[in-house]
Amino acid sequence: MLVAIDDLGNRLTTLDNLPKTGIYYCPVCKGQVTLKRGKVKQAHFAHKNLLNCPNSSLNESTEHLLLKVKLYQNLKKSEEVTIETFFPSINQIADLQVNHKLVLEVQCSSLPPDRLVERTKNYRDNDQYIIWLLGKNLWIKHKLSYLQKQFLSFSWSIGFYLWEIDLEKNCLRLCYMIHEDLMGKVTCLTRTCPLDGNLMSFFRMPFQKMNLEPIKVKSDSHLLQKIQKALKYRNKYWMLRQEKAYQMGINLLCLSVEDFYPQYNPPKCEQGFCLIESDLKPFYDAFEAYNKEISNKDVQTLHLPSFYVKI
Repeated sequence: MLVAIDDLGNRLTTLDNLPKTGIYYCPVCKGQVTLKRGKVKQAHFAHKNLLNCPNSSLNESTEHLLLKVKLYQNLKKSEEVTIETFFPSINQIADLQVNHKLVLEVQCSSLPPDRLVERTKNYRDNDQYIIWLLGKNLWIKHKLSYLQKQFLSFSWSIGFYLWEIDLEKNCLRLCYMIHEDLMGKVTCLTRTCPLDGNLMSFFRMPFQKMNLEPIKVKSDSHLLQKIQKALKYRNKYWMLRQEKAYQMGINLLCLSVEDFYPQYNPPKCEQGFCLIESDLKPFYDAFEAYNKEISNKDVQTLHLPSFYVKI
């Protein structure tokens, strides 16, 4: 934790020039805390005694602490921002609250999806717009995990997107136009903003009209061999597709590569997406209808969502 209070209830942070021997208290439970200032880890407060306090249960990594500090130091120059804001009605501590309406949460480690849903709903119920910034362990690599899908947002301007935050490169990264191929491999575009840049303008990017060139991707000519291998190793997704095909008297391995067009599709999740409240059906339907009319199936063109619904 980076915030404490003094005997008079004044809010203090580790960024202030505080004496290590001072007397400090947790702003949530009012228990006494100690200022720890070492050579490796970012200076922080720690409870003297383990208590049933939201602050005491936080085991923050150096990455998490440093990223919070960097965001705070930048945003306070132009915005009204508080660090480690406590919401008593929901018993939650936001990493940062900006202009009373925006919550920024830096998530550096995995968490149960149910907890993500709960925290997001609680913030929304308190009239807060929530942005989750994913640390290194949660960045997109090759495929989207179930948890990563729950961090996805959607806009008609840039499609499915999520935010990554990079301590080493000192930047915020927007991954957008996210699609998956039939083997689950992700393709997307990225834009970056330095952590000392205009972050608020960057956060607005998903809601601005974009003039982007379509993404052209080649269809995989070796798809059938990959499907055969997936069935051999009893991949759940392909086993289910094969079962459904059998019910219609079809064997997937007897089809042509063209029969699997489009090979790149927007993400889907049977359980829904935690951060997406809008109805995605019009987009999915328009995407499918557009691709049914394509004759050249060797190459697929990925457009912004707004393109499909205008046709």
